[in-house]
Amino acid sequence: MADKTLTAPLAIIETGGNAVGKIKTIRITENIQRGDVRGLGTLISKEKPVLGITCSFTASSYFIDLTKFGTVDNPFIKRKVAGSLMNFLDTLLLTDTLVNIHLYRKIEFSRDPTTGIVTSTSKEPIGILTGVFMDSQSFDISEGQISGTDMTGTYLEPIIS
Repeated sequence: MADKTLTAPLAIIETGGNAVGKIKTIRITENIQRGDVRGLGTLISKEKPVLGITCSFTASSYFIDLTKFGTVDNPFIKRKVAGSLMNFLDTLLLTDTLVNIHLYRKIEFSRDPTTGIVTSTSKEPIGILTGVFMDSQSFDISEGQISGTDMTGTYLEPIIS
């Protein structure tokens, strides 16, 4: 089968086994850090060995409320904590559960041969963001606009197909 371009309506994002709805964008960046190897008195690098890799993501969604990531409960931060600000901070400090984000593309599973209408679909894995941590969350509310929320974070392992 020939490679196809991935289009947004065909992307499925899951976390904790639940499909995340109302996501406008997810952008993934994997940066490779390299060092310089030079000889004494040499200004030009002879080698550029890999020293590390930093994996990050940005996700934008329609703003439903502060406790949601898309349409599912936000797995990164629990804002509905009974009690005080200290309870919220303790919950944030002591939450060490890693979250994985699964990315899929929707594919045709079956089609009616007479009408040509797709009758069912399946999903094909694109990649998994493993060990995801949220670094920041922001939201906007603008007159006459659909409110949105943005989240940035990092994950531990690069995506391997």
